[in-house]
Amino acid sequence: MSKIQNNTDITLGYILKKYRLQLELTHTSLSDQISIDKKYIIALENGNYQEFESHNQVFPILKRLSYVLGLKYTGLMELYQKEYAIYMASHQKNRFSHIRMSYASVRNIGVMILLGGICVYIGVNMYRLAYIPAIQLDDKSQYRIYEQTEYVLKGSITRSGELTLNGQRVILQEGGVFETPIYLDQGENRLELVVKKDDTIIDTVQKVIYKK
Repeated sequence: MSKIQNNTDITLGYILKKYRLQLELTHTSLSDQISIDKKYIIALENGNYQEFESHNQVFPILKRLSYVLGLKYTGLMELYQKEYAIYMASHQKNRFSHIRMSYASVRNIGVMILLGGICVYIGVNMYRLAYIPAIQLDDKSQYRIYEQTEYVLKGSITRSGELTLNGQRVILQEGGVFETPIYLDQGENRLELVVKKDDTIIDTVQKVIYKK
């Protein structure tokens, strides 16, 4: 995923709309691809969370969108949860504004603490979503149809660590660059790249190559 330069613009709707337009997808064409009513895609892009009955309705939609748009599902999910928390906090604050002042003063302290915690949560998760992924592939498509037997997987890693491909260690060149030849079987070939450091997974990328 490309780095977002202006962190103040990072909202779930901004991310979804940007990558949808990069792929030249309309709301209708994207709706057809993920078999979801386009009104929910529009609602997510505009932050209209009242369109959804519960989180259980939103999470599967974000999962499908992540596959098609090439985004990390965990990042989209965390950003949605952050924005929904702000949405709920705002409505909670408005509801309490009708209570008498002596009681409201005490409640406002709680709201201020809550909003302060949310601001910290926003900052942390904006950074996590906007950072440069540890694995950068030259071919960014998650699914590719290929006719030849040998496919060369090229890319680089942006952080120090050990890179593996389907559990096998990948030799890194200077600057974290790698070029790994893969001999394809007929049909689907599933590839999983993992960067680890001290047995901790830093990043993963999955890719499917279909050999004709």
